[in-house]
Amino acid sequence: IEMPESTRERPVLEINMNLVERKTGGFSAGGGISAAQGGSDGPFPAFIGSCSYSQRNLFGLNQKFSASIEMGTVDSLFRIHHTDPWVMGDTYRTSRTVSIQNTRSSGSAVHGKAVDSQTEESETGLSIGRLLT
Repeated sequence: IEMPESTRERPVLEINMNLVERKTGGFSAGGGISAAQGGSDGPFPAFIGSCSYSQRNLFGLNQKFSASIEMGTVDSLFRIHHTDPWVMGDTYRTSRTVSIQNTRSSGSAVHGKAVDSQTEESETGLSIGRLLT
């Protein structure tokens, strides 16, 4: 539809579109048996499982969020990640990313450590970015 303020030198059009936003989140889960995490107790000594959730448009603000957990008989991993691409509507488009992770590992021979050793590591990260103009 041509608008009344449209001129030959500066044409102006009005375009109307009906859009349907697709789902922006996801959930997954899984499990199995691992020979790498062998043990001797219980009917499933090498059971492993995982679960994760992600959202690409949290609160309708284009924020990204993900959380995941992986648990085994011996090893485990937990992660949370959140990104806000435009912190509080900042005109300079300051973004913030926060990451938290906790890992417990058996230190098996795969990692070059004694089979009976165990390590636990926690990591936290903060990243701030700003658009340069």
